[in-house]
Amino acid sequence: MLKLTNISHHPMDRAKFDNDSGKPSDFLRRNALDGFEVMQCGADEMAWYPPDSVIGVHMRYWPVCIDFFRGDVTALCQAFGTDDVWQRYYGARTRDEFVLKYREGLRAAEDAGAQYAVFHASHTSLSEIFTNVFSADSGEVIDEFIALINDVLDGFTCDMTLLFENLWYPGITLLDESLALKMMEEVHHPNKGFMLDIGHMMITNPALSSYVEAAEYIASILRDRPAMLSYIKGIHLNGALTGKYLQAVMQGEGLRDIEGSFWERYANAYNHVSRIDAHVPFADASIQTVLELVNPDYLVFELISEDLPELERYIAEQQKFCGFIEGID
Repeated sequence: MLKLTNISHHPMDRAKFDNDSGKPSDFLRRNALDGFEVMQCGADEMAWYPPDSVIGVHMRYWPVCIDFFRGDVTALCQAFGTDDVWQRYYGARTRDEFVLKYREGLRAAEDAGAQYAVFHASHTSLSEIFTNVFSADSGEVIDEFIALINDVLDGFTCDMTLLFENLWYPGITLLDESLALKMMEEVHHPNKGFMLDIGHMMITNPALSSYVEAAEYIASILRDRPAMLSYIKGIHLNGALTGKYLQAVMQGEGLRDIEGSFWERYANAYNHVSRIDAHVPFADASIQTVLELVNPDYLVFELISEDLPELERYIAEQQKFCGFIEGID
């Protein structure tokens, strides 16, 4: 099992290392990590990372996506306001251009030495993020992503393992084993599987009140879905014990969708999602039960921090709860 942490090429992440590409190697050694899973912001930035440090790449994600995949320009203009806005959002004018963009990202990940690439396979509109009443179900979303990924792979050689990450919005949630297995059966790639995001799975049950309950909940899901479990190759480890906030929003409290431009609404929605998906350490040793069930090839401490000292504290805390270093049974 390789132990990793997440990073991106965003200026805020590079600033943690004083924009010195030599410092990440010292960071990895100091924290007993094997490398990084890099959030890809653009295909041209991967060379910044030290050689052999990029183990995985998290591909870019567009949460509002189905109408674009379907080429429904009328719906896109209703959602985004103008052609210019949605074309800026996707960085493409057509599905064919988008396929080429995805291939470019995969090629850059391979050139950086990545062993795997992670995809979100999920869709929601901005307003639905606040209501949890969705216009598309998981089956529809998965069908669209299967078609897209197969278009990307058609005639394109890719040796990396492709991992699909669960979210709590329609798409891959890992709650429906039949839909998960459908994706494994129909994506045209020999090396594929799932990246189990612990925080995202916790969000599917807002009633959770402790990390012990969360570990029991996730372990029971995995035990009940043995065929799906066999495809889980990696874990994004973090905690999101945010059910009270989510329940309050469902009752009409807290953040709501707003009037304004698409970008203003998107920023508001991002703020809301950040309150749900906390990316803090999973603060209980009960997580070891889940680790034993999955026995992942890749364990990613996927954490959000203000600065490098805080990130190192988080990683040490997570390592202890996993039983990798002394301090917590």
